Amino acid sequence: MKIFNKKQSGFTLVELVVVVAVVGVLAVVATPKIMDVAGDARQATLNGIAGALTAATTRNFAQRSANKDTSSPYDNIEMKNCTTAKDVLDGGNLPDGYAITSLGLTDFTGAATVCTISTTTTPVRTATFDVRGIE
Repeated sequence: MKIFNKKQSGFTLVELVVVVAVVGVLAVVATPKIMDVAGDARQATLNGIAGALTAATTRNFAQRSANKDTSSPYDNIEMKNCTTAKDVLDGGNLPDGYAITSLGLTDFTGAATVCTISTTTTPVRTATFDVRGIE
């Protein structure tokens, strides 16, 4: 009888189980971080719009206080409530998918009103912004 000296190649069952276990642990650790990336991006965009509203209303308030007559249709606008804050943005409107949702609360100094903006899509995200010069 002849003995064959063949060397077998391949993976053992133990090696395959270890690889599957490592991939499973990586999936469990990485999934929560990946799942809310879109929500974080949505919130960051909302915070950016809220910051733009604060800056635009502050600029408008400064121009109105200095009684400057400007030629831009978005400057020197009378602020009546939170919803008129969108009028001082370039274009005079909020981007699609966003709405000003609260009439605001005046802060303790009386100089600014805190208003709320939110997304109109689900899940709803909210952010606050200051409006200066509501009369």
